[in-house]
Amino acid sequence: MAEKPDESDETPLITGGKRGERSSSGSSPEIPPSKSGKTTELLMAEHADLLSIWMALNKIQRNTDELVKEHRALRNHYEELQKSLEFHINKLESLEAENKALKQEVSSLKQTTRSADEKIADLIDDLNGVTKDLSTAINQIEDSE
Repeated sequence: MAEKPDESDETPLITGGKRGERSSSGSSPEIPPSKSGKTTELLMAEHADLLSIWMALNKIQRNTDELVKEHRALRNHYEELQKSLEFHINKLESLEAENKALKQEVSSLKQTTRSADEKIADLIDDLNGVTKDLSTAINQIEDSE
């Protein structure tokens, strides 16, 4: 149990749900002075209860302060992640636009390549025809000699 409080101490005393100053006399207004033995015991019990409440409130305050610090750190981390996400979204949109342009270019190049392949095939056919005609002409010349 806690020690008997110094009655000249000016620490606040909670009575009836309100803060009040500790009286410099040994008696409390709520307890009749004729019960001084019980008064001291009640004051000591009340002081012990108030002390445990004060300690609990201090612990709650420390925990609250820690939670506030953690909340701030998490909020900063969240804001950094939000900025990073926005950067990556913008980068992704840029890459999507570039990819679309490259797909169009590849499609155009494929079409040009198909067209060139068709022309080459036609030229090869023409060359084969000319080669055949030349071969026929050479054979005719040789036959006529």
